[in-house]
Amino acid sequence: MKHMSQFVTTTFMVLVSCQQVFGQWQDWTDAKETHRWKDPGNWTTDLVPTVETEGVVLKSLPGPTITGTAAVKSFVRIGADKDSRLTISKGGSLTVKTAVALGCTDKVTGTLVMSKGSSLNVHQFYLGTGGRTASDKALSGKGQLLMGGGTIECTYFIVARIGNLGAEGSALLKAGTVKCWDFNMSRDCIIPPRVDIWDAMIVQSRNDVKRVKDWVHSGWIVGFGGKGEVVVDFDTADHPNCTVITAKRTSLE
Repeated sequence: MKHMSQFVTTTFMVLVSCQQVFGQWQDWTDAKETHRWKDPGNWTTDLVPTVETEGVVLKSLPGPTITGTAAVKSFVRIGADKDSRLTISKGGSLTVKTAVALGCTDKVTGTLVMSKGSSLNVHQFYLGTGGRTASDKALSGKGQLLMGGGTIECTYFIVARIGNLGAEGSALLKAGTVKCWDFNMSRDCIIPPRVDIWDAMIVQSRNDVKRVKDWVHSGWIVGFGGKGEVVVDFDTADHPNCTVITAKRTSLE
């Protein structure tokens, strides 16, 4: 019951994260056209976001690139009103206390690109979130993760938000590691969620083998673009008491 209450709480938090309702928020403007997160002139307040900044909103292309250490107090919205992208380059890191949400507005795409040696640490990570209007009409956004390396550490790794039929979520994991407690893919979406694993892995710190194998059988998790085999293990030597999802190539094409 404790974990179920945690999940309900996270759903509420994302609804909040898709609406700027409290605290100090900063919008990415790229006014200096340097595309660098650490450049104060690229933010509405002419200040680089810090751990005291409630949240940031990215709603333009190209979005910012993080090359050093970055932190935000509660929320990062990627793809709000307009398509946007956040890149965490080699050696770059981002820490967010509550949530990173990709695709927060109807028909808008939010993209996160991660390079080798990069890191993201966040409580909730949502690919394809959307939100609701004042009339309670669901809005459907698209979130995509392009991971060429690095590490994502989170409690919840959600591909397409549950309860939103039009939400779209996809992850291309060429390399790197996703570490989480709950990995979830929504059955409610018109377009099925998709995770494509190459030389990467998802490590879930509990036994979720049965559900993950069901997603593999449904074609939601594939390996090497569909030319590989998805491998689901539990309680390995390197990851005791964890569900470990990897892939191996089965085709020479």
